[in-house]
Amino acid sequence: MKKYILVSMFMMLSIHAYAQMNIGLSVQPGILTNRVSSDIDSLRIGNDGSKAKLWLGIFFDLELRKNYYFTMGLNWAPKRIGIITESNSEQKILNVKLQYLQIPLWLKLYTDEIALDKKIYFQLGPTLEFKLQQSPDNNLADFYIDKIKFWDIGLHFEAGMEFRIGQNTRISGGLVYYRGLANTLKTHSALPGNIRAKIDFYALNLSIKF
Repeated sequence: MKKYILVSMFMMLSIHAYAQMNIGLSVQPGILTNRVSSDIDSLRIGNDGSKAKLWLGIFFDLELRKNYYFTMGLNWAPKRIGIITESNSEQKILNVKLQYLQIPLWLKLYTDEIALDKKIYFQLGPTLEFKLQQSPDNNLADFYIDKIKFWDIGLHFEAGMEFRIGQNTRISGGLVYYRGLANTLKTHSALPGNIRAKIDFYALNLSIKF
């Protein structure tokens, strides 16, 4: 995995040197929650609350044309799967802490200046993800789960404002909704159905770009 991260960073820096992209750093504090469901009649299942999380990243903005940019990068994204199950009047709680490496592939659109050195932007696109670490607090087998998948994919929605504070320096703040698209769980094959858990993240994205 370390080799994969280093190769990805090298490719992005190489593209940056060739294409003259802008480099930025981002911090995303927010609230993470799960969308949990099951088609097993004998099992009642629900979400075990929400948690505060902080995602950190480096990104590269490549100008496609005026006010149109392609954004890629690398994010460190801690996540959590929290599930409550009830079967035969027995309640169990699953709490699994996860860490992912994210690769955003987003389109960023800017308005013209609405005031001096100020623009509104919108950002949308998929985020590819690979699991770095898993720290279960319970035995997954007790919840009819074989494993948590190695990969995930989400859809990123964002709207905010960018401020120019220097010749080549800009800061921005935006509201983010990240919607998980894939079921992160592999259910035990002996069960007559599936357990599904998808991850959502509501955040404030603070960034600086050079």
